[in-house]
Amino acid sequence: MIYKYCFYYIITSIRKSSPIYLIRAHESRRKYVWRYLWITFFLGPWGIPKGIVYTLECLRNQLEGGTDLTEEIMNYLS
Repeated sequence: MIYKYCFYYIITSIRKSSPIYLIRAHESRRKYVWRYLWITFFLGPWGIPKGIVYTLECLRNQLEGGTDLTEEIMNYLS
């Protein structure tokens, strides 16, 4: 899983992705997403020109559980 997050740097908005997390079937995703949720919520909306737009996109991604990269990684490994 990866989580998208955004923050402002000086005056511009920056979007990034978290490192890839291996989340086992019995594990909760919550412990991984909280850090990126707080960064996005508090530092995301202040950037110019698209801080609000990036913040909403990233928060939606986080609240939906992140982006699952299992298929892409398995295809790459095989």
